Amino acid sequence: SRRVFAKRLFALSDLCSRKHVFLGFHRNTRARILFGSDPMSNLATPEAGASVVLATCSDDDRHPPGCAIDGTPGTCWVTTGMFPQELVVRLGKQTPVSRVKTLTTKVKGLALEYSEGPQPDGFKPVFEVTLPDKGGDLQTETHQFTAKASFIKLRVASGYDDFASVHSIEVFS
Repeated sequence: SRRVFAKRLFALSDLCSRKHVFLGFHRNTRARILFGSDPMSNLATPEAGASVVLATCSDDDRHPPGCAIDGTPGTCWVTTGMFPQELVVRLGKQTPVSRVKTLTTKVKGLALEYSEGPQPDGFKPVFEVTLPDKGGDLQTETHQFTAKASFIKLRVASGYDDFASVHSIEVFS
């Protein structure tokens, strides 16, 4: 019913404003959620053929590794409290990559690597940074580089708390 839809839309709008997510509307009043970028150009989504092939911790059914690439606001992959933790994403195919954007919380040390081959090995470093502590707010990190990648490895080297979270990994050509 319209009342139920209005309540859900209000709750979604509130969630989006707290998670720095934009909510757009279509003429048929269905909502479309964007992480501040066009989801069609993000290569690290299940719709683009991407999948998580390795996660060093995946014990929490409420926060599985796939949440890092599902494009859903409010979901995330959560580390177990021991560091480092790694997440390897297989892109749909080997593709040119020019930019990677991550949304995290409580992450202190963050590194990204890529692999060109058909198997997730021979990773090459892209960046390793120390992120500022933003309390529980989202940490946004964007890096530009040029490569052909089949796999992306995100390494959470350390955290500001026992648990850190990865809300989104976005890869663009």
